[in-house]
Formats: sequence, structure tokens, C-alpha cells
Amino acid sequence: RVLYGLRRYRELLVELCDQVGLGDPERLHDTGRVAIDGVSVTLLYDDAVDEQRVFAFADLGLPHALTNEGELRRLLAWNLKLDVVRDGVFGIHPASGRAVLRYEMHLDVVPDGLALANELAGLAERAVRWRTRFEQANA
Repeated sequence: RVLYGLRRYRELLVELCDQVGLGDPERLHDTGRVAIDGVSVTLLYDDAVDEQRVFAFADLGLPHALTNEGELRRLLAWNLKLDVVRDGVFGIHPASGRAVLRYEMHLDVVPDGLALANELAGLAERAVRWRTRFEQANA
């Protein structure tokens, strides 16, 4: 079953790269990084965590790491406004301290690379929308 999950994930990456011209799917598999409409997105597949889920982390693109308690509280409070299944959830990247929007996709409901591209484009769009709201709230 683990092979099916990893095999399916790799197939989706090949299809994604073919559909949108991302280049080498092996590079995408190795790095997990892709830029979508100016948003840095990292894909993470780990069959030790869950063989049927892919996690995507969209950097909100804020100009600094979040260190201010008020900013952190606002980000956490906004999690309550999200539909976790549809929108994702906010978090802080452990290494960079940057705000991210985490989204998960189940491999069995992503039919092909084009559908994966659409999911990731939607995530990037939500990240930009939330970044704008965050910047306006902190202005």
C-alpha cells in the first residue's frame, strides 16, 4: 500500500510538470519547491506520516518573520475563520519563522496533474488574499 501512495504521488508530479511546463519532475520530487503566481509553495509527501496525503505549505510572503505577539495572536485567531478542509490552516515555519498556509490533499481524490495544479493555484491565491488581509490589519 505504501508503494501505491508513493507511486501515485510520483505520477501526479510527472503529470503536473507535463501539464504546466515545470520541467523535471524528479527535481520537484527532491526539493518539493515550486513558485505559483509569485507564491513559494513547498510540497511534502511522507509515507511515514500518511501514505495517502500530500501537504502543501504556501509562504504568506510577509516581509519578515513573525515575532510580535500581536501578529502571532492574530494569525492564530484567523485559524478559527478558516474551513480547514477547504482553506488550510495557518502556521509558523519552524526553521524560518515565516507564516505559512498549510493545506493537505488526499491522493485518492486528486485525479491527475491538472487537478493538482488547480489545487496548488487555489492555495497560492488564498495565501495572497490572506497576506493582503494581514498586511492591512497590521498597517
